[in-house]
This record gives sequence, C-alpha cells and structure tokens, in this order.
Amino acid sequence: MNNSLISIETLEDKAVDFSPVLRNRQTELTEIIEALRNISASKYWKVLEAKVFTKEFNSLQKKLRNEKNPTEIYRLQGRIVQAEKLNLEKELQACESELKRIKDQLNAN
Repeated sequence: MNNSLISIETLEDKAVDFSPVLRNRQTELTEIIEALRNISASKYWKVLEAKVFTKEFNSLQKKLRNEKNPTEIYRLQGRIVQAEKLNLEKELQACESELKRIKDQLNAN
C-alpha cells in the first residue's frame, strides 16, 4: 500500500487559508512602520545618526578598503551589514514593500 498517495490526495482536497497569518503579519508590519517613522522623525535619532552611526559606518568602510587579511575582511563585512540595518529609511522601505505585497495577496483572495 502506498501511503504517500493517500497523503497527497488528502492535501489536494483541502485548500490552506493563509489569511489569518497574513493579517497578523500585516498588523505587525503596520506597527513596525509607525515606530520607524516616529523614530526617524525624532531629533534624537538625527543626532545619533550623524554623530555615531555614520561615523562608524564610514570608519568600517575605510578599514575594509585597506584590509588584506581575508578573515578580517569577512568580519568587517559582517559589521557593515549590521551597520546598514541601522539605516531606518531602508528598513522602512523594506517593511512598506512587504506590507504592500501582503495587502495584494489578501485582496487577491
């Protein structure tokens, strides 16, 4: 007896509804986008970005350009990736595009 055929047939009969998961993610993304907008509008964030994060990012890029050791290059690349995550505009754009995709999926159903 082939049990895999039975499980495939039962899966084909049931349509999986992802709407609850998508709606939860939509709510989550809406909260994240609101938080990112409020933080990026804050004068405190502008000070941190100008005096700390931008300087560190530029310093890491300079070190990476001058580094010869492959292990150190990989480490610096990882730190640059982490520093790029502090770019709120990029994070905001990514969240907005994911939210748009989710809304499109929900509207298609």
